[in-house]
Amino acid sequence: ADAVWAVNPDAYVILEHFGENREETELTNYGMLVWGNMNHAYNEASMGFNSDLSGATYKSRGWTQPALVSYMESHDEERMMYKNLQFGNNGPNGYNVKSLTTALARQELASALYYTIPGPKMLWQFGELGYDVNIDFNGRTGNKPIRWNYFQEPDRRKLYEVVSALLYLRNTYPVFHTTDFSHTLSSALQKTIQLNSSDLNITVLGNFGVASSTINPRFQHPGTWYEYFSGDSIVVTNITAALPIQAGEYRLYADKKLSRPETVTLTGVSSPVWTNGTVNLFPNPANDRSTLSLELQRPARIQLEWWTTDGKLLQRLPAQQWQAGAHQLELTLPAVPGLYFLRLQDGVGVKVLPVVRW
Repeated sequence: ADAVWAVNPDAYVILEHFGENREETELTNYGMLVWGNMNHAYNEASMGFNSDLSGATYKSRGWTQPALVSYMESHDEERMMYKNLQFGNNGPNGYNVKSLTTALARQELASALYYTIPGPKMLWQFGELGYDVNIDFNGRTGNKPIRWNYFQEPDRRKLYEVVSALLYLRNTYPVFHTTDFSHTLSSALQKTIQLNSSDLNITVLGNFGVASSTINPRFQHPGTWYEYFSGDSIVVTNITAALPIQAGEYRLYADKKLSRPETVTLTGVSSPVWTNGTVNLFPNPANDRSTLSLELQRPARIQLEWWTTDGKLLQRLPAQQWQAGAHQLELTLPAVPGLYFLRLQDGVGVKVLPVVRW
């Protein structure tokens, strides 16, 4: 670590150490970070079983420094969605974690009670879309398929939106990095996190059970609290009065209204899905140009837009009127290599294509 910091004082030194806590305490006090494997605990909770999530907090190790890089998934751990679909719990009234829609919603729940814990986190690739290919597909270290279609599926897109919003909150509001926080994350299925600061307080609730229940929110004070994802608000008079909460439901309350990330307007959880025939782009990846192929079922005036991965509108092309049938349009890709999104809108539905410019 000293040799690395001599070259770059701002470098992160992250240890795949998994040692005895006394030793890791000494290393983290020196300025290093260590991995914290929370795959089993979060997967049990996601599947609908009792689980202790408190190990995701650096304070659970008696540390004063947020040096624990916890993770729900990694290259070495089975995908949570795979286990949800294979081994998920079920409850009354047909609630079944093995259902794809429910399994993806459970990943939203796990994310809400993970990214809101102060301290560094690791998001393993495609976890934000519910990647569910078995870890032993093509061998433990073999190439895994890239599911480009995931981004077009509404339930997976919603998970992507939720993770995007949670990361936006972490990057926008200092309270998500506060040292003043508490939680009830141990054996109970109903879990909470409270983040405290002088100008903003956050309370996060989640029901990891498979049946409706109630939860003690442990609000920091009486008054008006705003639920971030729904936009609803409640007036709290009793901070420990039990609230009803459905199976798999999560809520993030703030005592001030919080802004929303631009990515919500990009991918649009509530945007209707494209229904006007097939859309393809080839080649993809491409160097500087690619061809958009349309097979339209009905006439449409189509708007094309280029978006960046962080939700910024890069370019809006002039809208064009197209007749039903087959069409091709050559497009110039953004100048800088990277991943972009081509968004098509015909006034009825929306289609988003991931495009790699090399």
